[in-house]
Amino acid sequence: LSWMQSFFRSPLPAAEIIARALTGAGIEVEGVVRHAPGFDHVVTGRIVQVDPHPNADRLRICQTDLGGAEPVQIVTGAANVQLGDIIPVALPGAHLPSGIRIQPSKLRGVESGGMYCSRKELGLEGGVDGVEILSPDTPIGVPAAGPMGVGDEVLTLSILANRPDLMSMRGVAREMAALGLAELTEPAFGEMSGSEPGAIAVRLEAA
Repeated sequence: LSWMQSFFRSPLPAAEIIARALTGAGIEVEGVVRHAPGFDHVVTGRIVQVDPHPNADRLRICQTDLGGAEPVQIVTGAANVQLGDIIPVALPGAHLPSGIRIQPSKLRGVESGGMYCSRKELGLEGGVDGVEILSPDTPIGVPAAGPMGVGDEVLTLSILANRPDLMSMRGVAREMAALGLAELTEPAFGEMSGSEPGAIAVRLEAA
């Protein structure tokens, strides 16, 4: 879908909505696969309050806005996070690629409702030494896979012999636009100069 999005001016809807629309138009969607292993129960959050831990110098108690009515308290030992940072937060129920299972816990006697994540803990390469700091304009409370550039979704289509027009990305994009899913962009072509002597005039009669 990240590739398909490049054919549209407006954002595409969720994969399930696209799958239903295409299937309703007679284009069978055999499956939707999400390539974001380990990102279940990992969302974006903003640190809205930071307090020292009463029983540990290296730990801090952070209140984290996850888009809900109340912030979630998370105890962290990460030295690189600050008030206002937006970070990936693994919530109870998450099983990270690093092998860590997230459960509600107490750290030195203080309740913690999740864990701030580094790229390594999420099975990704690169990044800073510590918790991953996301862009300041990242939306809050959404699955972290999208803002981190992972977790693309792939639709498998069964194309019938009488629809060779759907054997390309742009062909499927045109069908999706015809179904009202998003606004199609015009393809980009290189510039042609007609200033040379004897240049040929071209007229497109069947746009």
